[in-house]
Amino acid sequence: MKHENVYLNSYPDVMEMEAGLGGWFSFYNHERPHQALGYRTPAEVYRGAAAVGP
Repeated sequence: MKHENVYLNSYPDVMEMEAGLGGWFSFYNHERPHQALGYRTPAEVYRGAAAVGP
């Protein structure tokens, strides 16, 4: 997060930082595929685990 967002953006205040990080977390969890998760997103993996649950 710090290297992909915080260090690359010069947020002028806390409100803009919260909005910017909110967008980044949404992208990270719902759009960005992760190699360690078989090129699925964390949201896809979570939904799959929830569907298989006890």
